[in-house]
Amino acid sequence: MYYHIRDAACIKDYYVFLKFEDGLEGVVNLEKLAGQGEAFGPLTDMDYFCRMKLDERSHTIEWPNGADICPEALYEVLKGAPNHIATLEL
Repeated sequence: MYYHIRDAACIKDYYVFLKFEDGLEGVVNLEKLAGQGEAFGPLTDMDYFCRMKLDERSHTIEWPNGADICPEALYEVLKGAPNHIATLEL
């Protein structure tokens, strides 16, 4: 199965709206990711965090420094979430 993200938007306070190719959609809290290691360190700055964009090549979200998240991980956490609101655990 392909886990292609088709739409993504920064909402606020580390919450990101995601819509996958198969229609699954919802909101994922990525706060625990911010500050983790060199790649995700800049994400502690909310302005930087919201510079997230959808990469058409990899079908996932990424930030200006190249940091990204595996779309399969985002799909799985969102799939099992009540009310389509999930938190990515590390």
